[in-house]
Amino acid sequence: MVRCGRRLCPPSEFARSLFIDAGLDPSRITVKPNFVAPDPGMRPTAGKGAIFAGRLAPEKGVLTLLKAWRELPDITLRILGEGPMRRELERFVAAEGMEDRVQLLGHQAPDRVLEMVGESGCLILPSEWYETFGRVAAEAFACGVPVVASRLGAMAEVVTDGETGRLFETGDPASLAAAVRKVMSNDDHERLRHNARAEFERRFTPEINLDLLLGIYDQAIGDRRNNGGLRTRTEERSA
Repeated sequence: MVRCGRRLCPPSEFARSLFIDAGLDPSRITVKPNFVAPDPGMRPTAGKGAIFAGRLAPEKGVLTLLKAWRELPDITLRILGEGPMRRELERFVAAEGMEDRVQLLGHQAPDRVLEMVGESGCLILPSEWYETFGRVAAEAFACGVPVVASRLGAMAEVVTDGETGRLFETGDPASLAAAVRKVMSNDDHERLRHNARAEFERRFTPEINLDLLLGIYDQAIGDRRNNGGLRTRTEERSA
């Protein structure tokens, strides 16, 4: 989260609502989402399989993810990341006989994560606790990769159900599996890919983020001007 003077800049409307609920002044809270740079570009063809990238911990919903894969025998899944559940997840995969379609690949360099996301048919965000944004979703959109996400917190704000991906009921493996099926269907996938890329271009580019940030600086300078005679950046240009 960015702070400009007495202004707070959370990355989502959901995070903003939490600050307001805590008693902060809404007029001093402006949403500034995360962005992706450099732009990896949309992949020319659809990727294969699904991918998860994050910490292997209970709040990230990774066990729900693996339980969903019992119902998806024809779709591969790559899991990137480390965490306290690594051994438990490996045992689950072995016990369920899913070694042929589920890979736990451990920690990967950020560039490699982005590359592997771009090679995938969809990204999955199964978190069962609040995310303030979920930057990996914006990275997926930049690559033209739809996102399947929990209907929870900022994830339900970043992903538009049926347009840039699908939402599923938090903690529900059957709902998750159904959402993956919908995203990966031949009838829907190409449309979702292009919508995901359009959403990146509309909200998550460096240029758009810069405009938002400069506007927030204008607001912060205006706050001080009202108390001490300073002018905003816009007024300086027109002076």
